[in-house]
Amino acid sequence: GDTCGLPVNIGTDAFHDATGQVSEGHLYRFATLVTANPRWATRMAQRTHESVEHWSRFEPLGTEQRRRDWAREIARYGYASQERYCVLNAQNSGRIEFRLPRGTLRLDRFYAKIEWTAAMVEYTRDPSNVPQVSAFLHWAQATGDYPEMMALVRERFPLRVAAEA
Repeated sequence: GDTCGLPVNIGTDAFHDATGQVSEGHLYRFATLVTANPRWATRMAQRTHESVEHWSRFEPLGTEQRRRDWAREIARYGYASQERYCVLNAQNSGRIEFRLPRGTLRLDRFYAKIEWTAAMVEYTRDPSNVPQVSAFLHWAQATGDYPEMMALVRERFPLRVAAEA
């Protein structure tokens, strides 16, 4: 059902910089990419807008200032004081729960959503990468490292991928 989620947990160590500290900038860029286009992310996650409003809301990170404060709090304390049902839940020390992906029994979709999460973390690692969906898709397609995610993108967004090719 639509209430079944596939929350992907990301260790905050995935956001460490060269000094071994959690990078506030990387967290901010990641949160921006996740929330930059809620309609695209909702379709990519295979959720309905109604289930997103209940289980993984975008609104708590809906402004630049909220994303900056969220990233700063995690970098400083290892977690953020926030509501649980946010698209990125960082209430627990040392991890961020990406709550958006819908649950699935299809192995290809399972891997696509894991790859999607990993690709967004890797893409936002580089400060020169613009946290926009079109730039992200172009990068992901060029790397060739995320075949299941790109198969899902081609299925869900055939015109967008054709424009990126």
